[in-house]
Amino acid sequence: MLHFLDKIPTLITNSINPNEVALAIAQKIFKRMYEKIEYDLQIDTHIAILEHIRDVCKKIVKELTNWIIYSDADVRYSCYSVFCLPT
Repeated sequence: MLHFLDKIPTLITNSINPNEVALAIAQKIFKRMYEKIEYDLQIDTHIAILEHIRDVCKKIVKELTNWIIYSDADVRYSCYSVFCLPT
């Protein structure tokens, strides 16, 4: 799995529009974090992916913050995942 995570920055930076690709992936990952998740490992994996995206797209931190602010109360008050999100 670590091998896959290490490829994320390369895949994004090699795309035609890295910022757009990074934001699209991050948005899907963020959404999946709040769907039916049964294990902490799933949340940890999503957070690791977002951290790798953040390394190549600094704009993602602002977007994540906005997604949390304008999301449902269930998402905003999910302490574990909100506090673990990359900054």
